[in-house]
Amino acid sequence: CTFFICYLLFTGYFSLLQAEKVKLTPLSAIVTRTVGHNEVKKQGKDKWQMLKTLEEILEGDIIKTGDNSELEIFYKKSGTSIRLEEKTEVLVKKATLHENEIIFEAYNFDLKQGDMLSKFIDKYKSKSKFDIATPVVSCSVRGTLFLVSAEKPEESTVSVFEGEVQA
Repeated sequence: CTFFICYLLFTGYFSLLQAEKVKLTPLSAIVTRTVGHNEVKKQGKDKWQMLKTLEEILEGDIIKTGDNSELEIFYKKSGTSIRLEEKTEVLVKKATLHENEIIFEAYNFDLKQGDMLSKFIDKYKSKSKFDIATPVVSCSVRGTLFLVSAEKPEESTVSVFEGEVQA
Protein backbone atom coordinates (compact mmCIF):
# COMPACT_ATOMS: atom_id res chain seq x y z
CA CYS A 1 0.00 0.00 0.00
CA THR A 2 2.85 2.43 0.85
CA PHE A 3 4.50 1.75 -2.52
CA PHE A 4 1.23 2.52 -4.31
CA ILE A 5 0.79 5.85 -2.46
CA CYS A 6 4.40 6.84 -3.24
CA TYR A 7 3.86 5.90 -6.88
CA LEU A 8 0.72 8.05 -7.09
CA LEU A 9 2.43 11.02 -5.42
CA PHE A 10 5.50 10.74 -7.65
CA THR A 11 3.56 10.41 -10.93
CA GLY A 12 1.20 13.22 -9.92
CA TYR A 13 4.15 15.48 -9.09
CA PHE A 14 5.86 14.57 -12.37
CA SER A 15 2.67 15.36 -14.29
CA LEU A 16 2.53 18.79 -12.68
CA LEU A 17 6.12 19.45 -13.71
CA GLN A 18 5.31 18.44 -17.28
CA ALA A 19 2.26 20.72 -17.38
CA GLU A 20 4.30 23.73 -16.21
CA LYS A 21 6.77 23.56 -19.11
CA VAL A 22 6.38 26.70 -21.17
CA LYS A 23 8.21 27.47 -24.38
CA LEU A 24 9.38 31.11 -24.31
CA THR A 25 10.32 32.73 -27.60
CA PRO A 26 11.75 36.26 -27.61
CA LEU A 27 9.86 38.54 -30.02
CA SER A 28 11.80 41.01 -32.11
CA ALA A 29 10.54 44.13 -33.79
CA ILE A 30 11.85 45.91 -36.84
CA VAL A 31 12.14 49.64 -37.40
CA THR A 32 9.67 50.40 -40.19
CA ARG A 33 10.06 54.17 -40.30
CA THR A 34 12.59 56.64 -38.95
CA VAL A 35 12.58 60.43 -39.26
CA GLY A 36 15.33 62.64 -37.82
CA HIS A 37 17.89 61.56 -35.25
CA ASN A 38 16.98 58.26 -33.54
CA GLU A 39 19.31 56.05 -31.51
CA VAL A 40 19.41 52.67 -29.82
CA LYS A 41 21.57 51.35 -27.00
CA LYS A 42 21.68 47.59 -27.44
CA GLN A 43 21.46 45.40 -24.35
CA GLY A 44 24.90 44.98 -22.77
CA LYS A 45 26.45 47.80 -24.81
CA ASP A 46 27.67 51.17 -23.54
CA LYS A 47 27.38 53.23 -26.71
CA TRP A 48 24.37 54.66 -28.52
CA GLN A 49 24.14 53.99 -32.26
CA MET A 50 21.98 55.48 -34.99
CA LEU A 51 18.80 53.54 -35.79
CA LYS A 52 18.12 52.61 -39.38
CA THR A 53 15.04 51.34 -41.16
CA LEU A 54 14.71 47.51 -40.94
CA GLU A 55 16.99 47.34 -37.89
CA GLU A 56 15.97 44.74 -35.30
CA ILE A 57 14.83 45.77 -31.79
CA LEU A 58 15.15 43.18 -29.00
CA GLU A 59 14.46 42.83 -25.27
CA GLY A 60 16.84 44.99 -23.27
CA ASP A 61 17.29 47.62 -25.99
CA ILE A 62 16.78 51.30 -25.13
CA ILE A 63 15.39 53.50 -27.91
CA LYS A 64 15.71 57.28 -27.97
CA THR A 65 14.30 59.86 -30.41
CA GLY A 66 15.77 63.34 -30.85
CA ASP A 67 14.25 66.77 -31.48
CA ASN A 68 11.82 66.83 -34.43
CA SER A 69 12.27 63.04 -34.76
CA GLU A 70 10.02 59.98 -34.64
CA LEU A 71 10.19 56.31 -35.42
CA GLU A 72 7.93 53.31 -35.77
CA ILE A 73 8.61 49.70 -34.85
CA PHE A 74 6.56 46.66 -35.78
CA TYR A 75 6.29 43.22 -34.17
CA LYS A 76 5.66 41.08 -37.25
CA LYS A 77 4.58 37.94 -35.39
CA SER A 78 1.72 39.73 -33.62
CA GLY A 79 1.02 42.77 -35.78
CA THR A 80 1.63 45.13 -32.85
CA SER A 81 3.03 48.52 -33.83
CA ILE A 82 4.55 51.35 -31.80
CA ARG A 83 5.32 54.94 -32.75
CA LEU A 84 7.72 57.01 -30.65
CA GLU A 85 7.37 60.78 -30.97
CA GLU A 86 10.19 63.32 -30.57
CA LYS A 87 12.25 63.43 -27.33
CA THR A 88 11.13 59.96 -26.26
CA GLU A 89 13.16 57.34 -24.44
CA VAL A 90 11.88 53.81 -23.82
CA LEU A 91 13.37 50.53 -22.59
CA VAL A 92 12.04 47.30 -24.10
CA LYS A 93 12.00 45.21 -20.90
CA LYS A 94 10.13 42.23 -22.28
CA ALA A 95 8.75 40.97 -25.59
CA THR A 96 8.05 37.26 -25.37
CA LEU A 97 5.75 34.65 -26.91
CA HIS A 98 4.62 32.08 -24.32
CA GLU A 99 3.62 28.74 -25.79
CA ASN A 100 1.86 26.35 -23.45
CA GLU A 101 -1.71 25.12 -23.34
CA ILE A 102 -2.61 28.78 -23.86
CA ILE A 103 -0.51 30.82 -26.28
CA PHE A 104 -0.03 34.46 -25.37
CA GLU A 105 2.35 37.36 -25.75
CA ALA A 106 3.86 39.47 -22.98
CA TYR A 107 5.26 42.94 -23.59
CA ASN A 108 6.71 45.27 -20.96
CA PHE A 109 8.13 48.74 -21.61
CA ASP A 110 9.62 51.46 -19.39
CA LEU A 111 8.76 54.86 -20.87
CA LYS A 112 11.30 57.23 -19.31
CA GLN A 113 9.99 60.31 -21.16
CA GLY A 114 8.08 61.33 -24.26
CA ASP A 115 5.14 59.90 -26.19
CA MET A 116 4.54 56.27 -27.16
CA LEU A 117 1.56 55.55 -29.42
CA SER A 118 0.82 51.82 -29.49
CA LYS A 119 -1.56 49.61 -31.41
CA PHE A 120 -1.58 46.33 -29.52
CA ILE A 121 -3.29 43.42 -31.25
CA ASP A 122 -4.04 40.37 -29.11
CA LYS A 123 -3.74 37.97 -32.03
CA TYR A 124 -4.29 34.93 -29.82
CA LYS A 125 -7.43 36.33 -28.13
CA SER A 126 -6.07 35.10 -24.83
CA LYS A 127 -4.18 36.38 -21.85
CA SER A 128 -1.70 38.48 -23.79
CA LYS A 129 -0.27 41.41 -21.85
CA PHE A 130 1.05 44.79 -22.91
CA ASP A 131 2.34 46.86 -20.00
CA ILE A 132 3.94 50.30 -19.99
CA ALA A 133 5.45 51.95 -16.92
CA THR A 134 6.27 55.67 -16.69
CA PRO A 135 7.90 57.39 -13.72
CA VAL A 136 4.37 58.05 -12.38
CA VAL A 137 1.91 55.42 -13.68
CA SER A 138 1.77 51.86 -15.00
CA CYS A 139 -0.79 50.78 -17.61
CA SER A 140 -2.00 47.35 -18.65
CA VAL A 141 -3.57 46.99 -22.05
CA ARG A 142 -5.82 44.41 -23.65
CA GLY A 143 -6.00 44.79 -27.45
CA THR A 144 -6.32 48.47 -28.21
CA LEU A 145 -4.99 51.72 -29.66
CA PHE A 146 -3.63 54.09 -27.01
CA LEU A 147 -1.07 56.81 -26.24
CA VAL A 148 1.08 57.07 -23.10
CA SER A 149 2.88 60.37 -22.43
CA ALA A 150 5.57 61.07 -19.83
CA GLU A 151 6.40 64.72 -20.53
CA LYS A 152 7.60 65.57 -17.02
CA PRO A 153 9.00 63.22 -14.34
CA GLU A 154 6.00 63.88 -12.09
CA GLU A 155 3.31 63.84 -14.78
CA SER A 156 1.97 61.14 -17.13
CA THR A 157 -1.09 60.91 -19.39
CA VAL A 158 -2.88 57.88 -20.85
CA SER A 159 -5.21 58.41 -23.84
CA VAL A 160 -7.37 55.55 -25.17
CA PHE A 161 -8.61 55.63 -28.78
CA GLU A 162 -10.16 52.15 -28.94
CA GLY A 163 -10.32 49.22 -26.53
CA GLU A 164 -9.46 49.16 -22.84
CA VAL A 165 -6.54 50.34 -20.70
CA GLN A 166 -6.12 49.94 -16.94
CA ALA A 167 -3.87 52.48 -15.19
